[in-house]
Amino acid sequence: MTLLSGTPVSSPSDDALRLVRERGLLTLTAGGAGPSLAEAIAGESVRGACSGAPAGERIFEIATALEASPEVLALKLVGGKMTFLHRALWPALVRIARDPDRVAEVLGRLSPGAARLHAEVERLGEVRLDELAREPAWPPERDLARAAKELEAALLVHSASVHTERGRLAIALRSWARAVPDSARREAAHLSLMAAYEAMSAHGAALPSSRRERPARPPTRAR
Repeated sequence: MTLLSGTPVSSPSDDALRLVRERGLLTLTAGGAGPSLAEAIAGESVRGACSGAPAGERIFEIATALEASPEVLALKLVGGKMTFLHRALWPALVRIARDPDRVAEVLGRLSPGAARLHAEVERLGEVRLDELAREPAWPPERDLARAAKELEAALLVHSASVHTERGRLAIALRSWARAVPDSARREAAHLSLMAAYEAMSAHGAALPSSRRERPARPPTRAR
């Protein structure tokens, strides 16, 4: 029995959005605190790529509908898996992602190519890797994609797949100032960093903090 079977007055996509509202976030595949979107649709455990599951087509359709919802931000978050994050948690996400101490710390660990790409995203607000790769001053798209993965893993940008004019998929990177509305950024400005981490953790997204925010280790007991 599936959890997202729909009713006479609701569709499976509506049910999926309701789950995101209730939980705050929902992972595409197994990895979060509760059932994933794929498991909720299939009614059973789904391991590996969703395309190989019997309900693969329905999973893709509902995931696409969620990604298009103005209430949802899709990003790799919980355990590096695609996560659908409800807008109620956007301020907490932005407070963490844009924290100056955290940003300075992770920027210091980036490869030169990723650092340069990050600076370009911040300068323009949004870049598409296929377009950037056509410019003589930038490396091939595959190299940019590796740099983009660094930035995405470090929570320095929002990454999304977009359809190009040529009918293929390309990666678009957006700064957090571009990825979320002004209202979320205004709310984020009133959140303490600790409150933001606690809000995300309470919904199953225990994000790594900067060294300044990590709790001190307990003293070693003398033997």
